[in-house]
Amino acid sequence: MKNAAPFNGGADERDYKAVATVDVDTLASELKQALSQQIAATFLLRPGEALQTSNCTFSVSSNHRIGDEARTVKVMVAHTCQGVAYDQQELARKATEVFKARETPGPHYMLVGPVQASIISVSPLIVRCHGLLAYVLTQTYQHDMASAIAGDTPVQARAYLLRSGVITRAIVTQDLPKDPDYIRFQIMVGP
Repeated sequence: MKNAAPFNGGADERDYKAVATVDVDTLASELKQALSQQIAATFLLRPGEALQTSNCTFSVSSNHRIGDEARTVKVMVAHTCQGVAYDQQELARKATEVFKARETPGPHYMLVGPVQASIISVSPLIVRCHGLLAYVLTQTYQHDMASAIAGDTPVQARAYLLRSGVITRAIVTQDLPKDPDYIRFQIMVGP
């Protein structure tokens, strides 16, 4: 279909600036990042306390809508959070207490290093605890192991030690003496 009538009315062609989504998103992102870094400073903490924020919300508004003609756009961002202050030493003490009560498999295990505690959720309070337990090889246990592997080849000795359930890595470089009193263990604890 063709328009046979002459064109009338309208406006002359012109270039103008309009608000684009990328303009608002870029400014909002920069403001969110700056506010996120400053949020902890808005809570008053006592010495030894740490802050756990939760229920954080961002809201973004601007003085022009996307597509509006404008030379400038003003973007406002609000960052609202709830916060819980907690005593770091008390959390570490309680976490260690709970970890030892729940994770110690027996009397010959000991905690190596501190228990790491991190807050997962504030409401309800959920704390993740992580620690390293090591089995203490008593002199009697070491003598019993030495007696069991005396005279073994490195392959046989390694296989026996790893089957013990308390040793995760064993290095034996040569055939072992037949007398268990000449066998010594070098024990290393690590993750």
